[in-house]
Amino acid sequence: KNFEHIMMFATWLTSETAKDELIQQMQEQLQSLQKKLQNYESLVDDTLDKMRDDEEKENKTPLSLREWIDIRDNIVSGSGEHVIELIHAGKVDPINDKNKNGWSVFQLGCFYGRMKLVKLCMNMGLLDPNGEAARVGLQKARSKQQSAVVEYLILQRLSGGAANKIVDDCNAMWREDGVLDAFAGEMEAMPRAERDRFAAQFVGLVQALIEKRSPVNSFLLNLAMRLDTAATWRVVQDTVSAVLKNTK
Repeated sequence: KNFEHIMMFATWLTSETAKDELIQQMQEQLQSLQKKLQNYESLVDDTLDKMRDDEEKENKTPLSLREWIDIRDNIVSGSGEHVIELIHAGKVDPINDKNKNGWSVFQLGCFYGRMKLVKLCMNMGLLDPNGEAARVGLQKARSKQQSAVVEYLILQRLSGGAANKIVDDCNAMWREDGVLDAFAGEMEAMPRAERDRFAAQFVGLVQALIEKRSPVNSFLLNLAMRLDTAATWRVVQDTVSAVLKNTK
């Protein structure tokens, strides 16, 4: 009986079906091994990257007192160009490196009105216009009455923060939901006089909210811009100008 089983197994083993099944199993095992190998390679790469990052952090030495004196002198008495070169070379972190008094290079630039240095920090994406570092920099500029820096930082908060978010939200609404298209379509079906009266009232309401600096969500602002772009934008410009003039 055992001999019969062996012969049956041998017969099956030599059949085309058995060959196909064995090939399939080998291919599945090979794919499984390849996937595991990829996972191991990814794990090794991540580990090496982390080791390199840790090594760079360990090797980065804090700026010495002499270096901070040179940085301060260049910002106070010069144009700050040398400090800008150090930033580009990666030798100075203008936001996170702090002197013994807790001042960063960015804060020194704000305090002494070095606009090129301040703009560099902003344009390199080193800080959030509405974040803590920018807020402290604004305080430093105000305390020294650096009006140009103050106006620039406030404008960055308006344009780089809230205004950009409104634009992004409006664009997303336009692309994904089509709410404005649907709303405009409904308005087109209204009688002309009724539609114009509603548009004037709606735009006037949004203008009043902007003038009072009350919260205005992206849908309201975008709809007002669509109904009367010139009038809405004029109020936005006037409000921004008023904010810049009254920096306190």
